[in-house]
Amino acid sequence: MMLGPDSTLVLTLLATLVAGAVGAVVRAALTVRSPRLGTAAANVTGTALLALVLVALERGAIAAEAAVVLGVGLSGSLTTFSGWIALLADGLQDRPVRTLLVDLLLPLLVAVGVTVLAFAVVA
Repeated sequence: MMLGPDSTLVLTLLATLVAGAVGAVVRAALTVRSPRLGTAAANVTGTALLALVLVALERGAIAAEAAVVLGVGLSGSLTTFSGWIALLADGLQDRPVRTLLVDLLLPLLVAVGVTVLAFAVVA
């Protein structure tokens, strides 16, 4: 059965929503016991996943629709900005330097490093 452009778009949107829901459940599970560590782990994992999706898309290993589902749906829900807001609100007033270094800069540096490494290894 061949799907038309409209059907493909609808299926991609639905799959993206489902992937986003899965990512949200994973993020919630990671942050239950340790909000800081869980949020950092979810953010770094989501960023690494997005890097791999971009590399796979660039190499033609996955279709654009799959890249949208994985990159926007799953990775996007793992790296949602609300996680950063919660981390900053939790510790910024009490320990501003520690919070900025550990909760914001460290995961960002790891994520950037993983992204650069993914492109360097595959390219």
